[in-house]
Amino acid sequence: CLRGLLLLRASGTSDHSFTSKDAVVHALDWASKAQRHVVRSTFAAELLSAGDSNDQGMLVSQMIYEVEYSVCSADQSRQRWAVGGFVPTVLYVDALSVYAAVTATFIKTPTEKSLLSHIQYLRELLDRKVLRAMSWIDTRDMLSDGLTKGSVARDLLARLLDGYMSITHECKTWSSKDTIDTMRLQKHAMDSSTSCFHAAASC
Repeated sequence: CLRGLLLLRASGTSDHSFTSKDAVVHALDWASKAQRHVVRSTFAAELLSAGDSNDQGMLVSQMIYEVEYSVCSADQSRQRWAVGGFVPTVLYVDALSVYAAVTATFIKTPTEKSLLSHIQYLRELLDRKVLRAMSWIDTRDMLSDGLTKGSVARDLLARLLDGYMSITHECKTWSSKDTIDTMRLQKHAMDSSTSCFHAAASC
């Protein structure tokens, strides 16, 4: 199967802005390539594609942050990758089953048990605000389908080249409501790095 990805820069940081009916966007990166993993179901393909796409998006997010605020040290980058992220990032998927699995109140083990860690990974990014939100949009509004499916009209991609992204059908957006103590987690990350350094130095 093929994985399609579009990384877009847009204005706004509220949940409402994530599902704007007609947002002004700039395309920063894209991908259209074969899935790296052999999968046994559409759910697995969609989930692994979402994880891979998010990883690429996090890298671009760090680049945007460094352009605005200057280069981060390796330690600063590690802390931001653990808690809070760099710039507000939203992951859009058109697989409702993936959206439901990641945003469920209680994460359940899927039929393919090896996929549980991938679901937990995306959920942890949401809980730690590395991902600000996750959105499900209708397949008819999915821009990246034009990169992977020959039968899909390229009208949305043509509109994207004009600088617009439109969501005209039903959509859902979820962001974690957990009150995570960001400062406590960052302090823990720093304490852990110090402990690791002392342990390495004592060897």
